[in-house]
Amino acid sequence: MAAKGSEAAEILTTVAQLWVMIYAMLSFFSLLDVILNWRRISRASQLPLKGIFQGIKLVTAIIIAF
Repeated sequence: MAAKGSEAAEILTTVAQLWVMIYAMLSFFSLLDVILNWRRISRASQLPLKGIFQGIKLVTAIIIAF
């Protein structure tokens, strides 16, 4: 039987890892938004970047969830 302290430490470690992964994902999403806004201002490309970035965000969120 494991000690209570080690169970609590394991739970805290897991929660901290989840927090870091979610924070990293949101930081990545913010970076994509900055790139999208920059491209809108420059109008240098006719690519549908908003749709592409939404797809990237969806795939990233699914990967982080698993």
